[in-house]
Amino acid sequence: MFSQLKEVSKKMKIENKLCAVIFDEMALKANISFNQRRDLITGFVTNGADTKPDFSDHAQVFMLRGIVKNYKQAVSYTFSAAATKGPELAKQLKAVIKKVIEAGFIVVATICDQGTNNRQAINILMEETHAASLRLGNEPKDNTFIVDGHEIVPLYDPPHLLKCIRNNLKTKNLTYNFDGQEHIAKWDHIYELHKANPIYKGLRLVSKLTDYHVVHSKIPKMKVKFASQLFSRTVGAWVILQFCYSGYINSSPRIRSHGCQNNNPTPENFSSAFTTLLINNMSSIHAPGARMILEKIYIHL
Repeated sequence: MFSQLKEVSKKMKIENKLCAVIFDEMALKANISFNQRRDLITGFVTNGADTKPDFSDHAQVFMLRGIVKNYKQAVSYTFSAAATKGPELAKQLKAVIKKVIEAGFIVVATICDQGTNNRQAINILMEETHAASLRLGNEPKDNTFIVDGHEIVPLYDPPHLLKCIRNNLKTKNLTYNFDGQEHIAKWDHIYELHKANPIYKGLRLVSKLTDYHVVHSKIPKMKVKFASQLFSRTVGAWVILQFCYSGYINSSPRIRSHGCQNNNPTPENFSSAFTTLLINNMSSIHAPGARMILEKIYIHL
């Protein structure tokens, strides 16, 4: 894989080599199977270099995503028992970034959700960079880490940030300054708007606001759309009308899917789906190396 990426990068413009490494994990169904074609037993914990005699029930996936040029390519995965711990994840992430850099790409950021292990891994890499800077007598930078001389900015993906803002607003008030004055945003503001339910000629004017957006016990915590719709421009405009112009409202008129739905695949199912993903993606116009012949599908860090 990385040798193929290296050949592709040689033909790319410098700005098209700018990329981010995205990583996330998913749950698997523990299962041991023998792959006769590859002469390999799958289902044990492995990081690509070392294998442990423990059943794996999670997969950690790493993907390359272009910043200027629109391409994406899954480059590596590992199996673990439970979620990959922070120190091990930091080691794997650093290894993947090094391989991508060696292939000729310029990694400028990492993107992940705000899981505990992800944050721990990022903090470990930032602490390593901070300590190295102090040893060299340099002024350490905040919120970045360095791998092979490349400064990398860790980012959290916007969907999870939206959910986190929503979850915090449910239990805490938000204080902010606007036009030199201090204001407070509360969950009660959204609840009151939902309860008012403004209607004009039989049509709900805030159709995006339902019990699934507002009532704590009914909110689907993992669904991003209920958080994004809650902070939509429509809801925001009506909140302003409700509380800035009081009385206006009351007076107003696929790895998870492989051939079929499979939300909890076995390690063998996952490996097969990952291989299919690579083949399909490498023959796509969105891949950095479209229509390349893969030398090796099973990726080792």
